[in-house]
Amino acid sequence: MSLRGRGCFRRMDGNQKAAASGLVVNTCGWTTGVGYDLLRNTIRILRLDIVLVMEDDKLLHDLTQDFPDITVIKMKASGTPIHLLIYFTV
Repeated sequence: MSLRGRGCFRRMDGNQKAAASGLVVNTCGWTTGVGYDLLRNTIRILRLDIVLVMEDDKLLHDLTQDFPDITVIKMKASGTPIHLLIYFTV
């Protein structure tokens, strides 16, 4: 993930439109144990500032506790199986 993150930041540094558009990261929805550790690492490495959580109160609580400086928002799912969507703005 850190290699991919560096690639994203390089592109944003060299492209004004890419920097202004931000980055959307759609995760697999694995939110417990190692899956939660991967989510935390993704948030840190990509320096995410907004996290949207789809109908998971425990995940919302845990992310809010672990990342007090980012915005974590609970969203109502639209019937799709997606559990988590992360949005990053530059």
